[in-house]
Amino acid sequence: MKNFKIKLLKEEVDEIELYFERMNSLKDLVLVFESDEVFIRNSSMMYEKIVKDLTDTRTKFQLWWTKIIDKYNLQEYNQDQLFVDFLDRAIKLHVQ
Repeated sequence: MKNFKIKLLKEEVDEIELYFERMNSLKDLVLVFESDEVFIRNSSMMYEKIVKDLTDTRTKFQLWWTKIIDKYNLQEYNQDQLFVDFLDRAIKLHVQ
């Protein structure tokens, strides 16, 4: 497998970084809710909103990858093989 680095536009990195950070924050909130049954019972509406937001954000994250894979002709790679280096503003391959 060849090694590569594809530079991204600042706007592309900003967008995926926002989705990435949002997903991590929402996952943490879900864990907090799920660790306390009383809390989840009393705040089920809020929990449902968080889960919906997490699902929506995952969809946006996946759509971003689909768009970027098409734009940079990366169809030969599985998305799981790729990652965004936020500091370098580039797509790279996971080292195996």
